[in-house]
Amino acid sequence: MTKKRIESSKDFEIRKAAGIEIEEQRRMIGYDTKEYPLEYLVAMFGNRDTKKDDEDTKDSDFVVTAKFMIPDYQREEGIWSLKKKSLFIESLFLGIPIPFLFLYELEDGGLEIVDGVQRLSTIYTFIQGNLKLTGMDKLKKLEGFAFYDLTENEQRKFKNKSLRAIRLYAAGDTEDFRRDIIFARINRGGENLSSAEFRIGSFPGPFTDFVRSLSENEKFISLTPSSKEDRQTRFDHVLKILAYIDHYRKVGSKVATFLDDFLLSKQNDFNAESYRTEFEEMCNFIFDNIGEDAFKNKQGKATNGRVESISVGVALALRESGGLDTSKGFDWLHDTAFNDLVRGDGSNNKGRLIARIEFVKDQLLGDLNNESN
Repeated sequence: MTKKRIESSKDFEIRKAAGIEIEEQRRMIGYDTKEYPLEYLVAMFGNRDTKKDDEDTKDSDFVVTAKFMIPDYQREEGIWSLKKKSLFIESLFLGIPIPFLFLYELEDGGLEIVDGVQRLSTIYTFIQGNLKLTGMDKLKKLEGFAFYDLTENEQRKFKNKSLRAIRLYAAGDTEDFRRDIIFARINRGGENLSSAEFRIGSFPGPFTDFVRSLSENEKFISLTPSSKEDRQTRFDHVLKILAYIDHYRKVGSKVATFLDDFLLSKQNDFNAESYRTEFEEMCNFIFDNIGEDAFKNKQGKATNGRVESISVGVALALRESGGLDTSKGFDWLHDTAFNDLVRGDGSNNKGRLIARIEFVKDQLLGDLNNESN
């Protein structure tokens, strides 16, 4: 039976234009595939950040003429747990296929690591003797081994193993777009990639840089202590605060999409002075009047719900009043009513988001609201 062909309803000229666009965009990215011995990758990783004579690479048989660059948006080194690092090294010993590295060739010949910092960092640390294997699954006799505990023969075999890499390079004139789309396509679904890392890598620009600068405010850092596991969460905190101050009633169920759209819409059209002044006034008020533990619940944990509601509620109250009476204190931050609103964050529940922000604002404006009524 002959399958009936389905005809397109699109005009031929539109279809032709789409084909031309595909071809033009495809040509913006060039790439080739390479196999790199682990010893060479370690030598290059040791040469990162413009180091010319790294002690760790002197014994290498390779002459390193290029260096690796780790971009700001990439994950910090050392995010993986010791067990995850150990199991990765075990996979290399066992010959289990490892996903491609993605490297971007820069104008000076350096290679920017688009995807693979954790893998390269782990290999580097192991070969330098600074990683002892633990929690091994198959190679039980390697438990507790460092690289120098291997026989010389096994050390050579390990260094001679190789990883495959996709080397990307510029083939057009829109470098920012190329790198953004590469990073986004590779990483958007990665289980270990934070939303902040995705946004910083995928949507670079003046407003992204501005949000990052606000996240480095000393008082805000004191209010939102975080560990390596919570890396770059302050970026998302600040982005939410700026977005919610004017638009918290417009947030739908897809918070991530809302924040992405807000970040993109503001890249080249925002009032930096106004945003910074309001953000700093909010931080100063919380830090000076409520204290460093403002965002912490009774268990001593800072939660997203408390960070966003207290920050935005304070900012809105300051905007409306110009000055707030602090004589009554802030015991209401630990009342059952407020705890119920922030319990479990409920960031995808529009009603609870609005309720907890307005709860804070109304508590701060209590007497002023009564006077106006």
